[in-house]
Amino acid sequence: MPTSKPAIIARAERERWYCETVTGRGGERRMYRLPEHYQLAPLELAATQLPATQGRAPAAVDVGKLQMVESVLEHILQERGLTLRPEQRGQVVAFLYDYIARGGSCETMAQALDALVA
Repeated sequence: MPTSKPAIIARAERERWYCETVTGRGGERRMYRLPEHYQLAPLELAATQLPATQGRAPAAVDVGKLQMVESVLEHILQERGLTLRPEQRGQVVAFLYDYIARGGSCETMAQALDALVA
């Protein structure tokens, strides 16, 4: 994805992203909807960067944390109308569980997911 506003607008116009014209302070502006194939890319990328266990026995799993991760992920996916393939979902849940297990909070995890799929 481009990182500058003009480059993002150019890509949106070139690829014909859905947009709405919104009138507000300062006049009219276009609000683009990011296509789904761009929305899941950060989650997939993060999931592919998980460290391999390399034959080691898995650590004990905190079922409560795992259920919370699954619940937050499901809520955000439903809210955005997105789906993950089963193999992707497992990788994303593992990534997020690792984040929570290392001391991350539910709030920051939800904020990060929101930012990734916004």
